[in-house]
Amino acid sequence: METTRSKIECISQYYSQKNQMLKLKEELKELLIELDRAVIPFKMDEVVILPDNTWSECADVMILIAQITMQHEKEETVRKQIEYKVDRQLNVRIKQQVDWKKKIMKRFTEER
Repeated sequence: METTRSKIECISQYYSQKNQMLKLKEELKELLIELDRAVIPFKMDEVVILPDNTWSECADVMILIAQITMQHEKEETVRKQIEYKVDRQLNVRIKQQVDWKKKIMKRFTEER
C-alpha cells in the first residue's frame, strides 16, 4: 500500500521544480485570500473564525512544500529548521514572556 509520502514524492518527480515553485506561489496566494476572509468577532484576540476552505488551501500549500523539499533534497534541512525554530519559540521567546509576566505580577503583589 502506497503511503501519502510516496505519493507526494511521485508527484514531485513528475513535475519540474519551476512548475512546482510557481504552483506553490499560486496556492500561497489562495491561502492568503482565505486568511483575509477570517472573522475576528468582537475584536477578540483569542477567537478567529476561518472559512471552511482554509483547510483545503493549507493542505495544498503543505503538499507543495513537501514536493519542493523533496525535489531539492532538503527534507532533513527543513526538518532541522523546524526543530530549531520550535525550540527557540518555546525556550526563548515564550519563556521570556512568561518570566516577564511573573516578574511583573510579583512586583505588583509585593507592592500592595
